[in-house]
Amino acid sequence: MSELKVKLKFHGEHHMGAETVEMVLPFEIDGYSALYSTNGHVVSSKNPRYLYLWDATVVLRIDLDIKAVGYLLPPKRKYISEFSESEDGYSFEVYGGNSKTTSTFMNYSGTNFKSGFGPVENGLFPSAHKPHVKYINENT
Repeated sequence: MSELKVKLKFHGEHHMGAETVEMVLPFEIDGYSALYSTNGHVVSSKNPRYLYLWDATVVLRIDLDIKAVGYLLPPKRKYISEFSESEDGYSFEVYGGNSKTTSTFMNYSGTNFKSGFGPVENGLFPSAHKPHVKYINENT
């Protein structure tokens, strides 16, 4: 497989500490090559077949061999603060919406990923600030 290059474009804050991030893939999946998030991340896998795009609301797993996507959600009323591969699958560090809630680690296997984009619609993660994304697209 040739070297994969994913562009991260940081478009500035739309609220304090909340930055619009555009993750640009070198190919399209279901018509999208650019995905927008608030404070999004891109993580390469130990398995060169996969690439992960994630933010506080959802993890997307891109299968680079077949150009397909799967998603994994945190538990209800929880947000993802860290995502990584673990020995037997994947690990989340999650926190509640209440700042007094402590973070916990949760482990998942690869079979927990569901097919499709899940809550990511029209290239927008649920966390994406739609007015800021609209402004970016109209002015770049």
